Amino acid sequence: GQRLDSKIGDAQTSWAIGGDLPGGPLQKDEIIGVAFGQGNIPNLRFFRNGKEIPDTEVLRIRGEVFPAVSVCDGAELLLVFDAPSFAHEPPGRHSAIVLPRKML
Repeated sequence: GQRLDSKIGDAQTSWAIGGDLPGGPLQKDEIIGVAFGQGNIPNLRFFRNGKEIPDTEVLRIRGEVFPAVSVCDGAELLLVFDAPSFAHEPPGRHSAIVLPRKML
């Protein structure tokens, strides 16, 4: 089964960024992007204001991928999954995550 009581980023199947980011703590109106690529090696890449965050790429993603966020101290966030509304285009062979459609 899946553990729903664990922290984000505390296992081999959960990845997170935060805390000590290059450029300092996140500020209001900054954008964190997550790009999922299904090329030769499925991967996740994390971006801050359109620029890749060094040393955050996760290789060999397997199975289904679900986004999760955690905030504290009154932080607010806005999640955007609609590709035309993205502030930055996904790089190269990466694309928006879309819900699977049922086959008829």
